[in-house]
Amino acid sequence: LEGFRLKESVVYWNHATAGLQSQTKLHPGAIEALELHPSHPDEILIGFEKGAVVLWNFTTNQPEQSFSPLQYLESFCWHPEGKQFITSHCDGSFAVYEADRPGKPERSFPYGPSSCKRMEKILWRGSDSDPLVIFSGACLVAITETSTASP
Repeated sequence: LEGFRLKESVVYWNHATAGLQSQTKLHPGAIEALELHPSHPDEILIGFEKGAVVLWNFTTNQPEQSFSPLQYLESFCWHPEGKQFITSHCDGSFAVYEADRPGKPERSFPYGPSSCKRMEKILWRGSDSDPLVIFSGACLVAITETSTASP
């Protein structure tokens, strides 16, 4: 760690959320997740409790893009190539966002949209030709509460 240095740039919560609050009129909540862009180390995704996500640029010290909330956020992960990212939510759903487009994607429910527990963590590995998405949680409430084997 001889070459280790801390950067002096600071991301202020109110600067990162300024665009979000004008879009949604809601307080986005606490920061829930952070992840550096896989190929642009000057960019970081910042995820907020109520589901909003901001792509922050350390070079300009400004948000590059803001993504409106779908549902309370649990986690997210960049696609290995950095063109998209995937989010997991408190209702057992996940969504795939295009990093260069702020539109709302459709949510997907691996076990259907009824009575699911939260999807606690999601990872995106592999390639476009051989994608691999790994997640924990999102089991049906009825399955987990009766102590039977869950998928």
